Amino acid sequence: MQDIFTDIQRLSQTGPKSILIEIKPWEDPMRILNTSLADLQARLSRLVVRVLGCRNRPADLSPAAMALQVEEAEECRQAAQTQVSVFSQPREAQTADREAFEHVESQWGTAVWDASEAVHCKEAQLQLVTETDRQTQTVKATLEKLSGELEALTTSPVESSSAEAEELRSFLRGMEEDRTVMGELTLTLTKLSPHLNQAKRAAAQIQQIGLQEEWRSLERASEKTLYCVNGYARETSSLLAEISSLQEQLEVIGKATGSPHSTTIQWDSKRAQELMMVNAELTAAQQKYLYLQQGSEALAHSSLYEKETRQIEQGLQQVKEQLDRVGEQVSSQTPSSDNPIMNKIHKVMMDAFAWAKQMESDIEGRRRKVALLPEGVHRQIKDLKKLQWEMAAKQAQLEALVEEVEELLPELDQADEVPMVHSSLVSLESLSRSTTEKLAKAVKEMESGLQTRENMSEQIADLDSWVVGHLHREASRRGEGEGQSAKDLDRRVRQIQETLVEAEKQAAVSEALLMRSRDIASELSITENCLLNEKLTNLQEDIKSIISYEKANQQELEELLQTQDASRQKVTTVEKSLRQMLVDLNRHRFPVTRQTLSTIEPFKHMIMEHKCQVDKLQPFIPEEKKQELLCVISQLHCNMSTLSMKAKEHERYLTFRQCVEELRENMEEQVLQTKEENRGEEERYTTGQVILTQLPLIKRLCEEAADELQSISQDLYPSQLSAERGRLKQNLESFQTWEMTVINNIQILEWGLLKEVHLQSEQRAVLAFLRDIQRELQQPCQVEPTEEAVDKEHWRIVTLRMTVECRLRVLRILERKKGTRQQDGSPEYSELMDLKNAILNECDLRMASCFVFG
Repeated sequence: MQDIFTDIQRLSQTGPKSILIEIKPWEDPMRILNTSLADLQARLSRLVVRVLGCRNRPADLSPAAMALQVEEAEECRQAAQTQVSVFSQPREAQTADREAFEHVESQWGTAVWDASEAVHCKEAQLQLVTETDRQTQTVKATLEKLSGELEALTTSPVESSSAEAEELRSFLRGMEEDRTVMGELTLTLTKLSPHLNQAKRAAAQIQQIGLQEEWRSLERASEKTLYCVNGYARETSSLLAEISSLQEQLEVIGKATGSPHSTTIQWDSKRAQELMMVNAELTAAQQKYLYLQQGSEALAHSSLYEKETRQIEQGLQQVKEQLDRVGEQVSSQTPSSDNPIMNKIHKVMMDAFAWAKQMESDIEGRRRKVALLPEGVHRQIKDLKKLQWEMAAKQAQLEALVEEVEELLPELDQADEVPMVHSSLVSLESLSRSTTEKLAKAVKEMESGLQTRENMSEQIADLDSWVVGHLHREASRRGEGEGQSAKDLDRRVRQIQETLVEAEKQAAVSEALLMRSRDIASELSITENCLLNEKLTNLQEDIKSIISYEKANQQELEELLQTQDASRQKVTTVEKSLRQMLVDLNRHRFPVTRQTLSTIEPFKHMIMEHKCQVDKLQPFIPEEKKQELLCVISQLHCNMSTLSMKAKEHERYLTFRQCVEELRENMEEQVLQTKEENRGEEERYTTGQVILTQLPLIKRLCEEAADELQSISQDLYPSQLSAERGRLKQNLESFQTWEMTVINNIQILEWGLLKEVHLQSEQRAVLAFLRDIQRELQQPCQVEPTEEAVDKEHWRIVTLRMTVECRLRVLRILERKKGTRQQDGSPEYSELMDLKNAILNECDLRMASCFVFG
């Protein structure tokens, strides 16, 4: 029997027990300390979050800040590439969980690609920001250069207004050519704007608008200067032309007076009449000279042009000299009649003609210039009406003169003097009437000019009031767009559209006023002309600025509406995706395996993407909705973590179940071998004893499988749980049935095998066996603190105990078979019993300690 039990011990190590050792899932406690895989996953998650944050971070207007973003993206790529390069190196420690490491390696490869995309994205943004900064500096430098050039143009002395006007026109052409730098900046900002957040975009727009306004201000200043210079040039040209015309007129008058060297002046009625008319023309010329002199003085106040000033002064000096010379000629050439009455009549008519011509010239001079303001025009009209009163008085004097002269005609020479007097009186009356008509016409024109100016003043005041009112309304509305609903924004857009319609009407009014100002420009002085032009152009620019601002505001609000709508759609899409993922995760119950985890692995990246999208859309999401989405994201993280834990628990149970079923198949084969008649009794007996030795271990494995099933029972549907329990119960019942079968077979085989066995010899063999077992058990027990080592030790003790019980049972069978019984008091029997009890107790203690450890 010793050989049989030796075979039993040997087969116990290579039979079902060995299979059990190979396939049972072990929990290595040291695995908790092995953080390489967990660390890789944690670092990967942090890197992915960092890459997403970097890629979704808005661009900055500072090239230095953008360079830091590029540097951060590059650091992420380098970190990912470094880790990927580590994966390519041999790694012995990772072979235990090769699939997990290969999966993480694939994720790190994806992270490299994502980081590279982030680097390319940020480099493109950096290029745009750098280009924007460079172009901004170029625009500022261009503005500084143009400002210097304009200042030099307006302060440096110039010979003539025409030369300065040409220089200003050349300057404006240069500005138009340089405008391309502003267009390039606008184009670059248009490309950069989508990458900026709201605050940075507003800052960029403010800076751009500031540069555009500075450019336009410089352009307006040069245009206004050119307008004034052109006005001065026109006035100068007109004044020089009038001086030249007056000089020609004086030359004609001088020729009409005759030779200045004639000393003998005899009375000649015809000659006396001609000189009377020449004297009147000379008086009119003197009046015109006074007006030209006033015009010259007005130009002198704003004149920077030496050449033109010198020409005007020289021309006026020549006119003055001509006037003096012609006046002396007229005085010296005026004849005197021997008849004192004729001399008196001649003198009175000469003064009347002179006054009428002077009045005519005065009226013409007053008509040429009309004040800009209605108050000034009122004063001019008042002065003209005073002239009308004077004219009326002179008309009465003229009538009295005619009557007086009529009474004196008999005393004059009827053939020579009377016709001259009659003709002169007729001419004087005609001149008086025409002068009166011209004065009346001048009054009407002045009154018409007054009405024009009053209308213009009223319209200008209305424009001013509209602009100021709009600015006040806009100031009160500032900041209304923030945090408003789509309905409020729609209402604001409609208000802007109404404002734009009104602004276009005001722009048309300002354009009409500007055109009307050109019509009356010749009536105004240079200063008034420049003031009116500046006022109207400023109003026009203000209205254009309002239109541009409102259009930009409208575009901004429409973009905000589109952004809100797009944000709502994105939020809906994100929420739908998150909740779908939640549904998909909740759908996974049993079994949850590594394959299950691999199918939901993309969820991690999607959740991080959605988290970044929620953060990015924060300004457009109500706080309640944001918190709701964050709660869903948190729930998804919890569910994925739970699924990861469940996967380990479920796979552990499935492995236990598979282990039990494989052992059942192996055990069934072994049980069948104990029934095969073609096998020897010793082989069948040995196989049966091995089965009986292993069955307690297998039963314990069934219990562990049941415990694992119970630990995950909440993850199974009731039908699944019932089916799994039935499956385990069926396996356990199969083992119990086979145990009874094997026991019966062994009992039958034992009677045949024990026929030739000697009781005393077997007893001595058993005693020696027990002594060996006791010595073995007395050795210090050194078991590693692992589940595998503890299970192996437990299985060894169970096998020893079963072997001890089996050999003792054989002794009892031999005793019954031989019909003898050992005396309880014999030394050998007592020692055997003591050894048996000690060994069984020690085995029980060790098995109990193994259970406690497990």
